[in-house]
Amino acid sequence: MPAPTSLQRAALAALFVSLALASPLHAHDGPHEPEAAAEANVNLFTGQMLATLRELQRASPGERVKLERQLLSQIEKRQASLYSIVKRRPEKVVLNALPAELRAKLPASIAAAIEQEVDATGEVVGRVSDDFANANSRHDFFLEMRTNGGTTRVNLDSGDSTLTNDEMRKLVGAQVRIRGVLLRDHLVVGDRRGLTVLAARGRHGSGGSSVQTSAAGGGSTGASSGSGGTALAAPVNETTLVIMGNFTDKAFSCSGGAAQLATNMFSTSTSVASLNRLYQETSRQLVSFSGQVVGPFDINYSSGGSCDYTGWGNALKAAAQAAGINLGSYRRVSYAIPSVGSCGWSGLAYLGGSFPTQSWVASCNTGVFVHEIGHNMLFHHAATPTSEYGDGSDPMGGAKMVQFNASNRVAAGWQPAATVVDASSSGSYSITSVSMTTSSAPQILRIRKSDTNEYYYVSMRTGAGFDANLASSYKNAVSVHRSNGALLSKTYILAQLQPGQTFTDSANGITITPQTISADAATISVGGSAPVCAPSAPTVALSPASQSGAPGESRQYTMTVTNRNSPACASSTFSLAQTLPSGFTGAFSPASVAIAPGASANASWSVTPASGTSDASYTITGRATDSASGGGTAEASGAYVVFSDASAPLVTLTSPSQGAILKRGRITLRANASDPDGISRVEFYVNGQLLAKDTRAPYSVSWNARSAALGEWTITARAYDRANNRSDSTVSVTMQ
Repeated sequence: MPAPTSLQRAALAALFVSLALASPLHAHDGPHEPEAAAEANVNLFTGQMLATLRELQRASPGERVKLERQLLSQIEKRQASLYSIVKRRPEKVVLNALPAELRAKLPASIAAAIEQEVDATGEVVGRVSDDFANANSRHDFFLEMRTNGGTTRVNLDSGDSTLTNDEMRKLVGAQVRIRGVLLRDHLVVGDRRGLTVLAARGRHGSGGSSVQTSAAGGGSTGASSGSGGTALAAPVNETTLVIMGNFTDKAFSCSGGAAQLATNMFSTSTSVASLNRLYQETSRQLVSFSGQVVGPFDINYSSGGSCDYTGWGNALKAAAQAAGINLGSYRRVSYAIPSVGSCGWSGLAYLGGSFPTQSWVASCNTGVFVHEIGHNMLFHHAATPTSEYGDGSDPMGGAKMVQFNASNRVAAGWQPAATVVDASSSGSYSITSVSMTTSSAPQILRIRKSDTNEYYYVSMRTGAGFDANLASSYKNAVSVHRSNGALLSKTYILAQLQPGQTFTDSANGITITPQTISADAATISVGGSAPVCAPSAPTVALSPASQSGAPGESRQYTMTVTNRNSPACASSTFSLAQTLPSGFTGAFSPASVAIAPGASANASWSVTPASGTSDASYTITGRATDSASGGGTAEASGAYVVFSDASAPLVTLTSPSQGAILKRGRITLRANASDPDGISRVEFYVNGQLLAKDTRAPYSVSWNARSAALGEWTITARAYDRANNRSDSTVSVTMQ
């Protein structure tokens, strides 16, 4: 994607200013066109827009005003249909984005009304909503940018299938530069290669821990005891303000009111199962909570209205500030509100961004506060492969009042180095219960999963402290978790093993078998064998996503294929195929690519519409198939926007100048020429006769005028664009 023009940068700046003056963005919850209807309308309005643009290029000055109004109306309708699908199908926004060469043909007065290719820099911020009752969560991302007087956010969406939610989540808190498509308040990343990390995540998470820097996010892979521990996090007091709020028709009601909620949040008494005590215990006293609970404040919102949690939060902050509360002295702010059916969640929280980070809790359950504020501290969910909240051994699972699992403790920097053992070879390893948070003995066994750059975290739990609340299946059993070892990564519990039971990973040749389990310790056998090839579908990316050309004109795309088979697989040859609209032709060079597991290769794809193709946006699809190892097929789609350009290029004969007096001899003729589609050639004429042509800028030819007749001569520079439109620049000179 080319760098943004000054017009595009101006449009981006204007949008950011308007967003800075508005309330913070929340979920895209407005009415939607049905998806199929929205996509059909985008195609319809695109075709109408191209037809009007072509008329506009031929129009007289008196016709232009009417046509520009018509064009703007079509663009606005098209934008509304695109916006309707931006959250559900962001890849469609990228696919339908008008190519830069066509945007350049729009009148400057309306060019800012259409989607723009922009280059933006800021911090990635996440947001998660938790529907515990239905085991469902929603994840959204934003780009937070510095503006004059503060910050503003735009929604950040991925139109690249390889840039998944998990990949986006890893970027939370990082400073990034993004080249993408800006559609109103949504910035869509069409190609992950247009996203550059400028600075890794800072100290925003739990205990101030930072992003891991090893390939798997976890550190050394040595075999000795204590070799895998990360540096301990710095102690931190998570100052937290809880603001209770009442709607006009529904009050937030918890037994004991604000005083009891404050006790549940901040108490240090060993007789109280408070949020503060849970974090202190599981973090080995590295993380504590202090603060206050204020309210309830009445706000002018009804529980029967929309889920405007941003509005509720702003109203509650204003009420707290009016009561003399300084929000700037807190790291976290949590809004305790009545449940609202239209929201569909029990809690919602932001991850990263400027302090104080916010959460909303529609519950009196202390575990929900632990969970949502855990998101503020950059913890993701504790899951099973089939259930978002399936790991009951961690509060980031079903919001239980239990200690955090082994993977989360290591990622947060809460485990001393001596308590984490990396097992890089087969053998027998002894660990003690991770529930004992004062032990300095080995407690966690970590095993590298080389095919995905993740780790297995092997631990055991007993009933010490808050782990007394664990379900019996988690106590006195060996648990196997999978994670990449960094915050913001989901953890998966894969097995709970008794002596003699084995967890097997054949793709990496790993077996994990408890030999003995006692009250506070376990002995575990780690076995190894030759890894087995695990085929997986490749990924395919297309660049650029959209181009424009005239009927009969070829355009070159680059298709990138990545082999996703496991490392134990041999190299595979991927055959390339295409699906093109009727009348289009295309060819790949080369027609197949050989790629090792984990590597990528490019192929050039030439696509040409037939000479009589109608102006419209056409979808082209490229596929890669791994027939050798059975990895399957993947595809990527792009767009070819056919436009019969009717606008002539700009050309100026710069030498000689009008009225120049020339002397016989060798004379250099020079011209400047430009067109959004590019110049194919500039021809130079003397007295109407073609002298020569030049196909590359700067455009010039030499005229041998040694025997030219004296008197007046006419010199013309004629420029042709790639659509074969032409324009002339002519001067009269005198030969002396």
